[in-house]
Parts: sequence; C-alpha cells; structure tokens
Amino acid sequence: MVERYWEQLKPRVLPYLTLRWVSIVTVALLVLLYVALASRYFQVQDQRRAVERDIVALRARVGTYRTASEEVEARYKRVQEAIPPATLIETDVFETMLKLASEHQVSAQIQFKSEETRQVGNRTYRVINFSVAVSGSGQAVESFLRAMDGEQKLLETLFLGNVNLSTGGGGSASMEFQVYTQPK
Repeated sequence: MVERYWEQLKPRVLPYLTLRWVSIVTVALLVLLYVALASRYFQVQDQRRAVERDIVALRARVGTYRTASEEVEARYKRVQEAIPPATLIETDVFETMLKLASEHQVSAQIQFKSEETRQVGNRTYRVINFSVAVSGSGQAVESFLRAMDGEQKLLETLFLGNVNLSTGGGGSASMEFQVYTQPK
C-alpha cells in the first residue's frame, strides 16, 4: 500500500524535492564560492600592503644610495674643478705660501725640489714638489700648518708630507709638500 501511495505521489513530489535540493545545493555552492573569493581577496590585500611597505622601504634605501652617490660625485667634481691649471708655475706657489706665512705671522723659506708627472687612477697630473721651513711663535706655526692642511686651504691640491714640528722656545716646522696641477 505504501508503495502504491508512493507511486501516486512520486510524480508530484519528486520535481519539487529535486528543485528544492538543487536550489539548496546551488546556494550552498555559491556561499562557499563567495567565502573562498572573500578569503582570497583579503589575502591579496595583505600581500599588496606588504609589497607597498617593501616598495616604500626600497625607495628610501635607493634614495639614500642616490644621495651618497650624488655627494661623492659632487665632491669629485669640486676636487676636479679645484685642480690648478697647467699654467700654474712655481712662483705662483711661492707667492701663495709667502702670503699665507705673512697672514699667520711666521717667516717661511720655501724651496722648489722637483717636478714630475704622476698617474692617479686613470688621470695624469703634474706634481710640483717643495720643501718649506717656517718659524715664529708656537701658536703662529700651528695656525700656519692648519691653514696649509685645513679645509679652507689656498691650494686645494696641496698635500703635506714629512712634517717636523718643534714648539719649544718658539715654534718652528719643516715639511715637504706637493701641489697637483693639470698636466702640461
């Protein structure tokens, strides 16, 4: 009897059940798909934020390197511009050194030693070698030496060597120095 009753109801109930289950399954699948897409969206957003932070950090680092590189380039350019021309002669150096000695109230005896050509890196320079002996008060001699080797020196390409300083009973110093110029 149940079977016969089922057979009578089956054509009317089965389409309803099938449609209902298909709808439920479809909605469930759509919800799962939505949850999966939302989860992936939030993962991608987290990754995007991390990449943006990395880009900001990288730009800051590149900016630091660029700034350092620009500083080195500017310093190199200043040094190159400060190199005296090939027309600089020994008497120009004598005059400059005597003026400096006068400003610092020391007496100076300057002697030309030699002239040579020197390769530094990929550039060639003319190097003029001198020796100088100065005397005066201890403070004046120290002041003269600082002026020769300081940041505000008159000849940017002047390099001191073999400095002998005596400050007892007055001051005196003897040293050698070189002036780099453009080659002739």
